Amino acid sequence: MVISIKEYEENVLNKKQTFKANTDLLERTSPPVHAGEILEEEFMKPLGISVNQLAKDINVSSFTIRQLINKKRRLTPYIAWKLAKYFGTTPEFWLKFQNQYDLWIALHKKDKKYQKDLKTMLKEIKPVKI
Repeated sequence: MVISIKEYEENVLNKKQTFKANTDLLERTSPPVHAGEILEEEFMKPLGISVNQLAKDINVSSFTIRQLINKKRRLTPYIAWKLAKYFGTTPEFWLKFQNQYDLWIALHKKDKKYQKDLKTMLKEIKPVKI
């Protein structure tokens, strides 16, 4: 695939802006809101929808919904599509919350091989000059 110089410059610029935009995750001391918490607090409770009703309506198990609400399961693109259709949102809406949560967890989880967290390891990486 061949791209123009302009497209390349825009992609490089976007990558730099994306990393800067996400550096607030480096500063956070607690994780961002999990997609399951948004699901329960902003949609299910206000609309009076039970776990069993939602599970039935979007054709997933109630176990899956409970795990999602309890932060024991990631929200997948598959479920994001179903929730988007059901609640009139977008899959990106749901995945945005899950991705922010996952990124924060990744920063703070210790790597078994190196015995330090990613946040510490990132400080050791020197960016390449483009």
